[in-house]
Amino acid sequence: APDVAAVMSGATGFLYGLAAVLAVIGGLALAGRIKSPDHRLRDKLDTASFPAPPVRGGKPAPPRKERVVKTQHVVNGDKVHRERVIPASDGDYPLHRDVFLVGPSVIVGMVSPHAGAISGEKVTRTRSVPPAMGQPIGPMLGHETGTPAYLSAHDAFSGTAVLGVPNSGKSLLIRSLFGWNCLERTRPSGKHGHPGRHNTLVAFESKGDGVDKYLGWAHTLGDKALAIDVSDPGSRAIDMFAVPGDNEARASFFTNAMVYAFGEQAIGDRSFATLTAVLTAALAINDDLLDSMELTEAQSLNIQSGRSPIFYAYVLLGGYSDQSGVDLAAGIKARATKLRERGTPSAELDQAYGAIAFLYEGKTESARRTFLEAPRSKISQLLAIGSWWEPSRPKATWDMILEGHRSIIINTGSSPTGRILDDSQNQQISSLLMYSMQNAIKRVCSGWQDQHRYISIFADELSLLAGNSPEVLNWLRDQGRSFGVRPFLATQRPEQLPTLLRNNLLTYGTLISFAQSDVTTANEVAANMGSAGEWTQDDIQHLEPYHVLVRSHVEQRRQSAFIVKLPNFEADMAGYPATQGLAPTELKAAP
Repeated sequence: APDVAAVMSGATGFLYGLAAVLAVIGGLALAGRIKSPDHRLRDKLDTASFPAPPVRGGKPAPPRKERVVKTQHVVNGDKVHRERVIPASDGDYPLHRDVFLVGPSVIVGMVSPHAGAISGEKVTRTRSVPPAMGQPIGPMLGHETGTPAYLSAHDAFSGTAVLGVPNSGKSLLIRSLFGWNCLERTRPSGKHGHPGRHNTLVAFESKGDGVDKYLGWAHTLGDKALAIDVSDPGSRAIDMFAVPGDNEARASFFTNAMVYAFGEQAIGDRSFATLTAVLTAALAINDDLLDSMELTEAQSLNIQSGRSPIFYAYVLLGGYSDQSGVDLAAGIKARATKLRERGTPSAELDQAYGAIAFLYEGKTESARRTFLEAPRSKISQLLAIGSWWEPSRPKATWDMILEGHRSIIINTGSSPTGRILDDSQNQQISSLLMYSMQNAIKRVCSGWQDQHRYISIFADELSLLAGNSPEVLNWLRDQGRSFGVRPFLATQRPEQLPTLLRNNLLTYGTLISFAQSDVTTANEVAANMGSAGEWTQDDIQHLEPYHVLVRSHVEQRRQSAFIVKLPNFEADMAGYPATQGLAPTELKAAP
């Protein structure tokens, strides 16, 4: 009995000790000091340290079908046949009991359910940057999975079109391409197809808030740029009558520019003839002529000295009163007659009155009215733009800008002084500027490509430059190459462009698209990005913010489309040269 008691006492002590140890272990586990296998696994997953799965020991038994095994035995000298059924089996589990096999889509969906059925969103497919565009052949756009993506500077002649809804980043992209060209002007690389210093830059800013950013690019990178604010009287203007020829030729040119801006339906044959006539006369009017008229104080209220050809055309069209137009026409005739009688005829004045004689010679006010009303409404809209036309405002010419390889930013949006054009005025003046620039390019820049001279044109809203005809903008891409033209044009609503212009834009050598909300546009972009079915409407509509789909050319060879994320280069303009592979050395202003 004493031996039994001792054994029981020892067992009880052991159990108490074991319980105490287990309690300590449990407490440590609850406190997180001792981690379970599950906790250790989770800790490794948090640091992306995935442990190797355990390996099964031994070869698993393969699956088998059900089968019948027939045997034959001899019992007491007799043959006995027996059958044994071996049931079907799925075989052994092929992996370790703690391991199971899943498809990659299951893991992706659990780790990052940002797209697909779990999130309710759709995702755009990805595509690697083509090898040819992974080399420093022009401006670097951004990166795709660590690979830089470049546009070909040599292929910029075929046009760069950017499509993006408001606030998508299209204006920032256009300005960064402007910045790259500024960098080439101040630090020419000398690489094949790169424009270098002999590169005129013309940027059209339609809202106004981008002017300082364009200037920031130029000044930060050591370039010189001039801002021209259309609505600011203190800014320079561009003289759009500065074309070769006499006053009739200049008037005809400007009337054609008006047709481009207003449309052929708005300016028919009769209006065209009348506008050309009154502008021919208006271009001949100067202070000497007005002084010779000895105007009364009442007449001087409407026939003012020192005004623009647009103002005098408005007077001749009866804009203030029919009598004012009659008085001004009579003054032109009287001065021309007097000079002829003196033996010192003025070809300009003779031409001026000869142009408008059909309106005033022997015509009554009612007879004139049918000729004057429609043209007057167009001239009045231009006159409302204000100081842009006035001779007192300092002016530059397109010829000076192009030949001098200047860099200018034309602002048709709000000016620093708070002045602003309404939407129709913005469209009208932008179209007139575009038409007059194209005319100057054809006159001044012939053969520039062969001379390695260029003009790069930037615009964040193409529709304002398009006027009422696609011909001028189509010319930039189709025929501008030999003139050194390199267009970089953006639009937020391609579906509103004329069909011919939209088709031309979508087939530019480089097409860059942000996400599109319009279904028609998304389908058209997808069709122009690759072969049938390669890209879909969903791909275009579900691009991530600040990601673009790019289709481009290298050495005139089409490259496969790909997606790239755009950095905000504008946030660090001073660091931009380094992103383009240049050392951050001190920059010098362009000559």
